[in-house]
Amino acid sequence: MFDRDTKQCSGFVIESLTRKIYFLGDSDYSDIFKLIGHRLGPFDLSLIRIGASDPEWFMGPIHISPDQAAQVHLDTQSKHSVLCT
Repeated sequence: MFDRDTKQCSGFVIESLTRKIYFLGDSDYSDIFKLIGHRLGPFDLSLIRIGASDPEWFMGPIHISPDQAAQVHLDTQSKHSVLCT
């Protein structure tokens, strides 16, 4: 009740012998995606959740915008990405 604007996000990786998928939960953009790409990538597919991003001054610290989703695609070294709402 008193944790306003704190982060409680999660994501996960599904990996088989031949494929690797990254699912990004509800999050804002940060440099953590570069670290994920470096440590766990490259990915065959990333599923990137885009939240409400307007107005940016209000929603930016909470959700990934479409432009930031493109950066997450690059940061995580994904071959393909699907944007989810």
